[in-house]
Amino acid sequence: MSATSAATALPSEPPVITAPVWIQRPRNTARYYPREAFLQGVEGQVVLDCMVEGSGRLDCSVTSETPSDKGFGAAALAIAAGHVMQPATQGGAPVRARYRMIVPFSTRG
Repeated sequence: MSATSAATALPSEPPVITAPVWIQRPRNTARYYPREAFLQGVEGQVVLDCMVEGSGRLDCSVTSETPSDKGFGAAALAIAAGHVMQPATQGGAPVRARYRMIVPFSTRG
């Protein structure tokens, strides 16, 4: 396993990446802030459960969204789609891995 996957996984479970090495990250993530939430001064946080493909692209789903009715989940998924990380490896070959991403939304920048 590469340095990006610090936890040991069971044979049927993908490794977990705890210290990602980012190859690509979206710029200006503030543009994803849900408009109505921003205008109302509402802040939020989303937790994503992501599968990191061998290509380093993330395929995520929302595991929690606070508050749940302001569009933060969809915005976090759009932000995650712009990320690419160095994939975990086993035997020198890239493998699918799991990554937990926390996406905060703050009106303070």
